[in-house]
Amino acid sequence: MSFKRSILIAFCLSLVFYAQAQRVGLVLSGGGAKGLAHVGLIQALEENQIPIDYVTGTSIGAIVGSLYAMGLSPDEMMALFLSEDFTYWSTGTIQTKDIDYFRKGDLSPEFFSTYLSLSDSLLSNPRSLVPGSLINASQLNYAFVQVYSQYTALCGGDFDRLFVPFRCVATDVHSKQAVIFKNGRLEDAVRASMSFPLVFNAVSVDSMLLLDGGIYDNYPVKLMQKEFNPNFVIGSNVSIVNSKPSEDDVVSLIEHIIIQPTHFEASPDEFIEFKFDLKDVYLMDFHKALETYQKGYDLGISMIDSIKGIISRRQDPDSLAQKRQAFKANLPELIFDELELTGLNHQQEEFVRRMIGYDKDRRFSLKEFRKAYYAMIADTRISQIIPKVWYNPSTGLFKLKLDIKTEKNLVFALGGNISSSTSNLLYARIGYQRFGKVATYYSADTYIGSIHNALRLNTRWDVAGYIPSYLQASLSVSSFKFYEGEKLFYEELSPAFIQEREILFKLRYGIPAFSQAKFEIGYSVGRISDWYMQSYLSNITRANFDRSYYDLSNFSLRLEKNNLNYRQYPTGGSHYYLLCQYLLGEENYSYPDSVGNRFKESKELGYFQASAAYEGYLNFNKSITLGCILNAVYNNKRSLDNYTASIIQAPAFTPTPYTLSTFNEAFRSNKYAAIGIMPIWTIRPFLHLRSEFYTFMPLDAIKRGPNQETVLSRSFSNTQFLGELSLVFHQPFVSMSLFTNYLSYPKNNWNVGINIGFLIFNKRLVE
Repeated sequence: MSFKRSILIAFCLSLVFYAQAQRVGLVLSGGGAKGLAHVGLIQALEENQIPIDYVTGTSIGAIVGSLYAMGLSPDEMMALFLSEDFTYWSTGTIQTKDIDYFRKGDLSPEFFSTYLSLSDSLLSNPRSLVPGSLINASQLNYAFVQVYSQYTALCGGDFDRLFVPFRCVATDVHSKQAVIFKNGRLEDAVRASMSFPLVFNAVSVDSMLLLDGGIYDNYPVKLMQKEFNPNFVIGSNVSIVNSKPSEDDVVSLIEHIIIQPTHFEASPDEFIEFKFDLKDVYLMDFHKALETYQKGYDLGISMIDSIKGIISRRQDPDSLAQKRQAFKANLPELIFDELELTGLNHQQEEFVRRMIGYDKDRRFSLKEFRKAYYAMIADTRISQIIPKVWYNPSTGLFKLKLDIKTEKNLVFALGGNISSSTSNLLYARIGYQRFGKVATYYSADTYIGSIHNALRLNTRWDVAGYIPSYLQASLSVSSFKFYEGEKLFYEELSPAFIQEREILFKLRYGIPAFSQAKFEIGYSVGRISDWYMQSYLSNITRANFDRSYYDLSNFSLRLEKNNLNYRQYPTGGSHYYLLCQYLLGEENYSYPDSVGNRFKESKELGYFQASAAYEGYLNFNKSITLGCILNAVYNNKRSLDNYTASIIQAPAFTPTPYTLSTFNEAFRSNKYAAIGIMPIWTIRPFLHLRSEFYTFMPLDAIKRGPNQETVLSRSFSNTQFLGELSLVFHQPFVSMSLFTNYLSYPKNNWNVGINIGFLIFNKRLVE
């Protein structure tokens, strides 16, 4: 009896020992946005106290697996994937708060730009025109430092010392083999594993050029068995490739080519697989995060009894939370005391150090580095910055190494606007830039269109330092034409035709101001020439035109900030400016008599003009946004020689591309205030429906007198209204819009049109 009792006790003890010794591995496949189902599955496992002792992953599986290995709970992981930060990281879009407006050049209508060296040839090296990736990696490069570097320091570069031991897979492009990461910088390992070809650029680690691990091992079950040899393996497989790809979907085609079928068979006592059918979720469909997570959770719950029947060991949730908290409590604070720069010559390195404001005796935080990092990537002379971090256990501080790749010298840009009206525009730019102790840029810009033509020669010198600054000079010739066939004028006695030409030299000196704004002092000198007709003539020749021309000098002060997320039809960020101008010069008026003789009159002209504007957007949620515009102008300019001259030179309220391309005298005044609201419904991240409602209130309404003289009506009696509805499609290189609008002047002024591109004109003498 005692012997049987002993056998029974021994058997029970062996079961207890086996349960306690039972080790569980979790394998997470690649699959892009489908991989958020991994998080849902982990949530289901943790809720049911299923332990996870090891993790291996590839691509998105490496991202989710590394976050779990770092001690993040499923809730914390989903908070990250649903965050605004992650949206920006995954799309390569710079957050509005990080846009360094001081270093941005003037707005232009370019679609794209490409960089070449003087030795490059477009014929011999056409690949120089092709980008290395669809998504700009600058956001990811910073994000991986922010998310991973402290955990690399905590584990000492040994992935077995993470909260959960971890492995991931990348692909060596040269040797065409899988590369296993078990130590090193965690950020390097994960960044390499998720670098899907074409979407993200390859990364260099230990002299190897690495891409997405899914090319050779998209479902690292064998890696789990080899590295950790657990008693039981749970596989989460989201790598089922979507149905037959479209011939126009390049990313889907590449996904089908490189992602190999994944299948693994083992005894059900050792392995269980969760196989997800997510054919409606594509590679970059992270906007479907919640529904993808839910599918992972639901499938996990549906099979949880099967897992519990095999895995007898349990993990108490409270104990797990305490262990996570204790692990993360040891994270070192991310403070830098050393900076190393590579990839630059001595003068370039000196420029960057001054730009960052680095002093070897001064420590700096991640927040300070973030500001400097986005200032650097805003500089067109820098093409890529790869930050890497090392931890010094003896000091508890970090060393920051920046591997900087400079951009090529020659710049080519093309852009413009394709319209259903006369506002078609072709834009081209050729530039040359140098990066040294002083950063310089030279360019020639050309605008060719139905209503606007211009040629501008431009140069800018940037000086880094405690207070960085720039000096910019430009020489330009511009012309504008407005045609009677475009319904630009509405009264019988209104001008039937206008031509305007400017010759302009502009000099500007700028420094940063508070909160990423800039302060600019400017001086401009030039001539504005207007040709116009004050009444309709059937025989239109240059000899029939009246001409007013103005030789002016302009002294200006400008405070401005612009971090709108799009050049036209923005949905986020803000733009404001305060501009004061003092203009001094001469007005000249030349007109023909009935027999063709011309007469000229000259008068001195001097006036002060102040203008202010604000445009901002408030996002209530991912679908609803409300925008607001406030605009005011005041000047003390006297009436010009005649009504037409006065109305042409009066400041105009042009809040939309349509109003910018047309001449509406009712929306012009020397003194006015305007307000607008813009309710926006975001249908998709790249598609929105936009409504705009504006009120224009002129303090001085400019009226025509009986003898073509200017008459001012000092009241708000001539208040005007504008409404527009637009369907806008945004792409990284272009915006497309289908719009209809209504203007209160003239009567029944309804318009419908299409714009593809950007309607942005050359700088003017009077802004």
